[in-house]
Amino acid sequence: MYAFSILFTGAVNFIAIPVLKIKIGSGEFAYLNLYMNLLLIVSYIGAGWLVQSCIRFFSSASRQPGFGSSYKKLSIISAFVTVVAAFITVVFFKHYSWMLIAFPLTILFVNLQSLALAWMQASIKPKVVAVAEIIRSLVFLSFILVLKKDQGYNLIIMAWVGWLASYALSLVFLWGMVKRYPVSAEPGKEAIDTRSAFTKFSAFGFPLSLFLGAHFTLFFADRFFLLKHQPPELVGHYSALFDVLQKGIGFVLSPFITAAYPLLARLYEEHNHSDVKKLSTKILRWQLLITVLVLLGYWLCWPLLKAILHIDDAGHMFFISGFLMIGGAAIWQINMMLHKPFELEHKTWFLLAIATICVGALLLADYFIVPIYGFVGAAAVFFTATLLYSVIILARRSYGVHGGKAVN
Repeated sequence: MYAFSILFTGAVNFIAIPVLKIKIGSGEFAYLNLYMNLLLIVSYIGAGWLVQSCIRFFSSASRQPGFGSSYKKLSIISAFVTVVAAFITVVFFKHYSWMLIAFPLTILFVNLQSLALAWMQASIKPKVVAVAEIIRSLVFLSFILVLKKDQGYNLIIMAWVGWLASYALSLVFLWGMVKRYPVSAEPGKEAIDTRSAFTKFSAFGFPLSLFLGAHFTLFFADRFFLLKHQPPELVGHYSALFDVLQKGIGFVLSPFITAAYPLLARLYEEHNHSDVKKLSTKILRWQLLITVLVLLGYWLCWPLLKAILHIDDAGHMFFISGFLMIGGAAIWQINMMLHKPFELEHKTWFLLAIATICVGALLLADYFIVPIYGFVGAAAVFFTATLLYSVIILARRSYGVHGGKAVN
């Protein structure tokens, strides 16, 4: 079910991205894409701690009286705090003045939708998650397809309205499902209140919130540097290609992680460490095999993809960049499985430290390399930063095993 919903949304994005790019123009697409990625960074920093904590602790916490009401209160508080942070953030990036209202408002719905989605995922309700994501993607695509030039409205504003509406309608559906599938506490279990839930979840989740912020920074920081040294129209081509390829490989590989994480958390809570290792290893093998097939598919289908995105690639710089983009994005999805033993053991500050190192290395490298090597340089830096994360994780896991402190 996760694979179906994620591949479906991936197909919708494959249609929506080139259509939107053509309708608003490559230059404006570069800026709108920047806002969309910035929105995801702020949103995940604001809600990521609660999303990850819900999935990690749901199997045990949901048995305690008061968990449902505490989660709802924390969700609302987290969403409104993030709205304030979003407003402050967008003040420093006012390419579109109307974003001062639109950006924080969209953050509100994105946060609440992601928190409701986490509840359903932790409840092992993949059909509900699938339908919610399909609703979101179809609403957004519908807005993009009906937009027409010279109709008396701003195409960019209407595209953003579609983005906002997609999350709002998905949230309405999820809210109905949350009410339909309430959790029931076990008699005699110790109650959990909002304060104790916050203490437990924040200790585990706040480093992961910052980690998720670093995660999305890795995926779009190069656009800032490219816009300083390249024409917006060319950056728009790069952004569209990056989004299609990064989301494409993500939609293929991420269903394994989405489905496995709640199961790994339950196995870990049951102290079934051997099955945790077996499941993780099996998923990693599938991810590696699919990555090889996707790279082959990209090589064969490049002429078609280039035509769909309206990219002129006389010097093959976008083709080479695409290979590096897919490789880096695939490695990052594999990293999400490689670091699960640390996540299950609550070593989230360690993961944040590695992500910070990788983001720092990426920003420093982009500063020096992008002005000289342009798009290929940006893609190569992204690939290297994701590989650096893998090297550190594997080195630390190897040290843990051989040092008698196995994390598997």
